Amino acid sequence: MFYKRKMDPKSLISWIEEHLDPTYPLLSRVHPLKGFPGHSQRVWWVKREDELSFGISGSKYRKYASLIPAILKKKVSKVALVGSAYSNHIVGLLQLLNEKGLPVDVFLSENKGDKETGNRIFLKLLMGERLSRTVPKPLWAQKDAWILSQLEPNTFYIPEGAAMMEALPGALSLAWDLRNNQNQLGLEFAHVFIDAGTGFAAIALLLGMHFFQLKAHVHILLLADSFAVFHQKLSFYQKYLESVLQLRIPLPPYFLYHGSLGKAFGSTPKRIFQEIETLAREEGILTDPIYSAKLFYHAKEIVQKKELEGNLLCIHSGGGLTLSGFLENFAR
Repeated sequence: MFYKRKMDPKSLISWIEEHLDPTYPLLSRVHPLKGFPGHSQRVWWVKREDELSFGISGSKYRKYASLIPAILKKKVSKVALVGSAYSNHIVGLLQLLNEKGLPVDVFLSENKGDKETGNRIFLKLLMGERLSRTVPKPLWAQKDAWILSQLEPNTFYIPEGAAMMEALPGALSLAWDLRNNQNQLGLEFAHVFIDAGTGFAAIALLLGMHFFQLKAHVHILLLADSFAVFHQKLSFYQKYLESVLQLRIPLPPYFLYHGSLGKAFGSTPKRIFQEIETLAREEGILTDPIYSAKLFYHAKEIVQKKELEGNLLCIHSGGGLTLSGFLENFAR
């Protein structure tokens, strides 16, 4: 029967490889975190997704590894992007679209008093003389429909965060790479921690775990969505991948959290900048106050509260680009 078919990693690997640009390096290393509270039964590790690319965060780099080939295959006339003026997604994807010589329309959220810093400056460098368009604030909740009504024919629209089918093969490479890390280190991770903006990378990790015999419990820090919205997205992509591969995909044990620190998306409390300084000084890792520093902070909190043990892994997607917009907090 359909739901009893044995899951063969080769079936997923073949599907991933079929859609990837093989020139994208998608292997990131894992190393111990020496400054985190551990003992003989609790060892902390970090997966350095931030090292996959200088100008693109790791989780996004994986998505683009299948998204860009899909765009080129469609032979579109133009690509349209949407996000804020400080979006890691827009800055990252513009680099690759400029490389391919593809015309781009950029739609930005309406914000007053934007500071000329961080990704906003990188966006200007990448855009040059091209003008972006603003999505009126009252229309932001329905931005996808509004933008689609504005596009020229044969334009490929990429929604916020590139959470879309064409990016799924690349995003699934994280679970594959994690299996390689375990094999190289000769161990298994008991608990994996990952942050979630759109939630796409975390969803892809959940969908790939069983294929690669990854037995870890997955702890997901939701920075934007509600639990209900995340579950809706997970169900949607699970059903899609099951239909593509024609088999049922069991999910690993997973847990959703909203952080105790900086609960509102984009908030940057003083304590999170202290965490950034500590991680840089003690671990040699650059993090940002929107995503990655919050993940490390809350991972420690979760482990202490739940008294978790075993090999504990934090997936560090990146931080350098976003951190560049907050450097004044460290200029003293």
